[in-house]
Amino acid sequence: SWDQVMPMTLDEVRGRANAAPWAEFRTFMNDNLADLYAFVQKTIREVDLEAKCGLSGTQEPKPGNGMDWWKLSRAFSYYHSYNTGWSNEMRRSFAAETGVRQTPYYAGYWQGGRRLEYNMMWCLLHDTKGISCWTTPLLVYPDFTLTEAGEDTRRLVHELRDGLWDAVRAGRRLQDGIALHYSQPSINAALLLDHDSHIVQVRDAWVKLLEDLGLQYDFVAYKQVEAGALTRTPGCYRVFILPESIALSAREVDEIRRFVTAGGTVIADGWC
Repeated sequence: SWDQVMPMTLDEVRGRANAAPWAEFRTFMNDNLADLYAFVQKTIREVDLEAKCGLSGTQEPKPGNGMDWWKLSRAFSYYHSYNTGWSNEMRRSFAAETGVRQTPYYAGYWQGGRRLEYNMMWCLLHDTKGISCWTTPLLVYPDFTLTEAGEDTRRLVHELRDGLWDAVRAGRRLQDGIALHYSQPSINAALLLDHDSHIVQVRDAWVKLLEDLGLQYDFVAYKQVEAGALTRTPGCYRVFILPESIALSAREVDEIRRFVTAGGTVIADGWC
């Protein structure tokens, strides 16, 4: 009957020794959403082989919003994105394997001056395909003259298109051998422990620390770890950071041990 296949709710599994009835359903729903998006893209490309298919208004990965960015990076090819929870950097990290591209909403919203300049240069240096801007009424007055934000946006777009964008993108992005764990199961588990906000703060702290030190890193997803990404190319990664990674599969544990045996360093916080 239908009642026999109904998943347990979060409240029902809290306090149980086994939360699998809830956690497995969350994974099932993420799989189904990603599969649906992949089906949509496949169907569109049957008509237009080069179609860029994607989503706008992306959000940070959470237990119940379907935003497992490893899975979604493989489902759609393009995102007009928000960088909530450093998800832009997740998609950037996964692009080499998934081919996903993004144009973050880093212009518009009445932004102008130094703030707008910072955001657009951030996109230049973080391997985005372009820059999304929301929305036209914020850039153009009713008489079709440019607002202050519109003037600044036009000036910076011309600056980037006048050779700077192509010159930077022609270079090779350096990697300092740092891998930062992206674990959707840990994000789910954090909600069970009422640490769903804390895990976001821990991730934010690690990313800001690395970027403030001028170090280049990649997010490495849980499925990539299982597939041997940490040791596939000797010397590619030298440090693996586990930011409150509290739900590791047996295959992940084996691969992390292989990484350490091969000379890698693992940094884990007190919850790991």
